[in-house]
Amino acid sequence: MISALTQNNEKQVIHFLQDFEVSAQTVFNFFSVHENWGKFLPAAVKCIQFGEDPRDANSKGSVRRIIAFPIVIEETVTQYIPYQFIEYKLTYGFGVKNHLGIMNFIETDTNKCRLDYQIEFQPVIPFSGFVIKNLLEKIMGQGVRDVAHKLRINPNF
Repeated sequence: MISALTQNNEKQVIHFLQDFEVSAQTVFNFFSVHENWGKFLPAAVKCIQFGEDPRDANSKGSVRRIIAFPIVIEETVTQYIPYQFIEYKLTYGFGVKNHLGIMNFIETDTNKCRLDYQIEFQPVIPFSGFVIKNLLEKIMGQGVRDVAHKLRINPNF
């Protein structure tokens, strides 16, 4: 019985590859602004702590709060390379542990790029990983696809 519980608390991985018909800089600029996440998530999103770089509030060390009532989580940007890479970790919230988001912005052609986005986490509650993973895949996957469509129509979305 213990081994079954252990297996159901193992790391879950979600992986998205999404092509965009705009530059990696445009896509990075969209996803790096915390408040923009509220444009594609069914949640209120706000930057609650500015990053280390005084010229870029959303840089390394910045924190976003995501409220999807009754859930409140906070994510902290842990790595940040402008126009190329963002890594963030869940630093407040419940239901998961060891949550890590990794976003690579890859230029594929002139004014075209690919977002390679991976989310990893471990569920806290046994047997909940499958449900959380499927929910995140649906919400985040649709959100990222919507952003690709909206940025193609309006790069200033």
